[in-house]
Amino acid sequence: MITFNGATLPEWISVTGVSFETTKLSILEHEAGRRVGTIDAGVKRGGITITLDLFIEPALDMTLLEQSDVLKRFIRGDNWEVSELILLEQPDRFYNARVSEGGEITDHFTHGENSISFYCADPKKYSTNESVAMGMEGQANIDYNGLEDTPTVIEMTIPSNTSEISVEHVESNRKISLTGEFKTGQELTIDSKNRNILLNGNRAKNLMKFESNWINLSGETNTLVVSDTNDAIQDFTVTYRTAD
Repeated sequence: MITFNGATLPEWISVTGVSFETTKLSILEHEAGRRVGTIDAGVKRGGITITLDLFIEPALDMTLLEQSDVLKRFIRGDNWEVSELILLEQPDRFYNARVSEGGEITDHFTHGENSISFYCADPKKYSTNESVAMGMEGQANIDYNGLEDTPTVIEMTIPSNTSEISVEHVESNRKISLTGEFKTGQELTIDSKNRNILLNGNRAKNLMKFESNWINLSGETNTLVVSDTNDAIQDFTVTYRTAD
């Protein structure tokens, strides 16, 4: 079963094949003075394409235009925005995808073969289940088993008035720092997934210091340390999805 934005393909469409790119890399290089050739500057990862090969059968209780409408509702996803795509082979994983080429329905049903292509700007696939880790005494130790790094959503209740709050990923030395007038009892969310800061549910990205970096989990061992001006923040939660 193929699921896109929670909807499944209609029963009169059969998936006969799936093709996808595992990764797409562009080699980066730059010239160096007084030497022959160029220097390998690493790689840049790009998005991937997933293509479904289809066989479309005539539906006896539907007109051609009605079938077209049903297929259009499926491929539009979340109003043509990026939506979750789940493939039959891994029902516990999803891609963030949008349709790049939609199937065509014609009255030539002798063969009825077509295809739908999805483009994933983010080439990773994510677990359908969220994981939640608890931070205590200002620190969370997370054992992570994903093949790819994954963004975090860190939530906390501010225990006392403070002017600075920071979260550091010890292993990577990445840190996000916030400056402002934080009040006792306010709810703070540092959303690295959507690259946003919320204070009591309101956008507050302006509180970020310029040198801040979003916090991702990577590798097996991840230590997150939360601190504030008064060293009062003790408890927080870290929500994430395993990425492969």
